Amino acid sequence: MTDTEMSRAAVESLTLLGGVALAAGVVMLLWVRRRRFYRRNAYGSETFQGYGDTLGKRTVERLASIAGGIYVATGALLLFALLILPHLPST
Repeated sequence: MTDTEMSRAAVESLTLLGGVALAAGVVMLLWVRRRRFYRRNAYGSETFQGYGDTLGKRTVERLASIAGGIYVATGALLLFALLILPHLPST
């Protein structure tokens, strides 16, 4: 495999990885927001079945929000880097 083929394969894989990470992060964030929306009652407060239910759901949603944010940031950074790399001067 030549250097050109290898660099093309690397760019394609990074593009795919960045797109998948960005999409996965957006889906995770939307999933958390949708769950919170449908848990609200007519008065706008979230309803839970008990204290353990509250702790469990909020912990899972917090972790999913953090992971989703990291995925979005990573995907955006990878895609942005692929836009910048061709314009950098080579040494």
